Amino acid sequence: MEPTLAEFRTIFSEFVAQSDARVQYYMDLAELQVGKIVFGNSYAQAVYLLTAHSLTMMDPSRAQNGEKASEKVGDLAVSYSTSSGKSLDAELNQTQYGKQFIQMRNALVINPMVLD
Repeated sequence: MEPTLAEFRTIFSEFVAQSDARVQYYMDLAELQVGKIVFGNSYAQAVYLLTAHSLTMMDPSRAQNGEKASEKVGDLAVSYSTSSGKSLDAELNQTQYGKQFIQMRNALVINPMVLD
Protein backbone atom coordinates (compact mmCIF):
# COMPACT_ATOMS: atom_id res chain seq x y z
CA MET A 1 0.00 0.00 0.00
CA GLU A 2 1.27 3.44 -0.94
CA PRO A 3 1.35 6.14 1.74
CA THR A 4 -1.08 9.02 1.25
CA LEU A 5 -1.41 12.43 2.85
CA ALA A 6 -5.07 11.77 3.68
CA GLU A 7 -4.30 8.53 5.52
CA PHE A 8 -1.38 10.13 7.38
CA ARG A 9 -3.69 12.91 8.57
CA THR A 10 -6.30 10.36 9.68
CA ILE A 11 -3.81 8.30 11.70
CA PHE A 12 -1.69 11.17 13.02
CA SER A 13 -4.32 13.81 13.78
CA GLU A 14 -1.88 15.59 16.12
CA PHE A 15 -0.32 17.15 13.01
CA VAL A 16 -3.58 18.71 11.76
CA ALA A 17 -2.14 22.22 12.23
CA GLN A 18 0.72 21.44 9.82
CA SER A 19 0.15 22.51 6.21
CA ASP A 20 -0.37 19.88 3.52
CA ALA A 21 2.78 21.11 1.76
CA ARG A 22 4.91 20.70 4.89
CA VAL A 23 3.59 17.22 5.68
CA GLN A 24 3.96 16.11 2.06
CA TYR A 25 7.55 17.41 2.00
CA TYR A 26 8.54 15.27 4.98
CA MET A 27 6.58 12.32 3.63
CA ASP A 28 8.50 12.56 0.34
CA LEU A 29 11.80 12.62 2.27
CA ALA A 30 10.70 9.59 4.32
CA GLU A 31 9.83 7.66 1.16
CA LEU A 32 13.42 8.15 -0.03
CA GLN A 33 14.72 6.61 3.21
CA VAL A 34 12.35 3.66 3.56
CA GLY A 35 12.84 0.67 1.27
CA LYS A 36 9.65 -0.84 -0.19
CA ILE A 37 11.26 -4.25 -0.52
CA VAL A 38 12.55 -4.33 3.05
CA PHE A 39 9.37 -3.03 4.68
CA GLY A 40 6.93 -4.82 2.35
CA ASN A 41 3.37 -4.56 3.68
CA SER A 42 4.60 -2.24 6.44
CA TYR A 43 6.01 0.29 3.96
CA ALA A 44 3.28 2.93 4.40
CA GLN A 45 3.39 2.59 8.18
CA ALA A 46 7.17 3.06 8.18
CA VAL A 47 6.87 6.15 5.98
CA TYR A 48 4.20 7.58 8.30
CA LEU A 49 6.32 6.97 11.41
CA LEU A 50 9.38 8.58 9.84
CA THR A 51 7.26 11.52 8.65
CA ALA A 52 5.77 12.00 12.13
CA HIS A 53 9.27 11.78 13.63
CA SER A 54 10.60 14.46 11.28
CA LEU A 55 7.64 16.78 11.89
CA THR A 56 8.11 16.38 15.64
CA MET A 57 11.84 17.07 15.42
CA MET A 58 11.09 20.32 13.57
CA ASP A 59 9.08 21.44 16.62
CA PRO A 60 11.61 21.64 19.50
CA SER A 61 8.86 21.91 22.11
CA ARG A 62 7.59 18.42 21.15
CA ALA A 63 10.90 16.58 20.64
CA GLN A 64 12.42 14.73 23.55
CA ASN A 65 16.09 14.97 24.42
CA GLY A 66 16.75 11.25 24.11
CA GLU A 67 16.52 8.31 26.47
CA LYS A 68 16.31 9.26 30.13
CA ALA A 69 19.62 8.18 31.67
CA SER A 70 19.07 9.38 35.22
CA GLU A 71 16.61 11.29 37.36
CA LYS A 72 16.94 13.00 40.73
CA VAL A 73 13.93 14.15 42.73
CA GLY A 74 15.48 16.48 45.33
CA ASP A 75 16.43 19.72 43.52
CA LEU A 76 15.06 18.08 40.35
CA ALA A 77 17.78 16.91 37.97
CA VAL A 78 17.11 14.87 34.82
CA SER A 79 19.75 13.81 32.32
CA TYR A 80 19.30 12.25 28.90
CA SER A 81 21.47 9.99 26.82
CA THR A 82 21.53 10.96 23.16
CA SER A 83 23.76 8.18 21.91
CA SER A 84 22.46 4.73 21.21
CA GLY A 85 25.17 3.37 18.98
CA LYS A 86 24.34 4.51 15.46
CA SER A 87 23.87 8.26 14.97
CA LEU A 88 20.61 7.73 13.06
CA ASP A 89 19.23 5.66 15.91
CA ALA A 90 20.28 8.36 18.38
CA GLU A 91 18.17 10.86 16.46
CA LEU A 92 15.26 8.46 16.05
CA ASN A 93 15.28 7.77 19.80
CA GLN A 94 14.33 11.39 20.42
CA THR A 95 10.65 10.84 19.53
CA GLN A 96 8.13 8.10 20.19
CA TYR A 97 7.57 7.85 16.42
CA GLY A 98 11.26 7.28 15.81
CA LYS A 99 11.37 4.61 18.51
CA GLN A 100 8.45 2.82 16.87
CA PHE A 101 10.24 3.05 13.51
CA ILE A 102 13.37 1.48 15.03
CA GLN A 103 11.32 -1.38 16.48
CA MET A 104 9.64 -2.01 13.14
CA ARG A 105 12.92 -1.82 11.24
CA ASN A 106 14.69 -4.14 13.66
CA ALA A 107 11.87 -6.68 13.47
CA LEU A 108 12.02 -6.75 9.68
CA VAL A 109 15.74 -6.58 9.00
CA ILE A 110 17.56 -9.86 9.41
CA ASN A 111 20.93 -9.48 11.09
CA PRO A 112 23.84 -11.45 9.63
CA MET A 113 24.71 -14.64 11.51
CA VAL A 114 27.93 -16.56 11.82
CA LEU A 115 27.52 -20.27 11.21
CA ASP A 116 29.88 -22.93 12.53
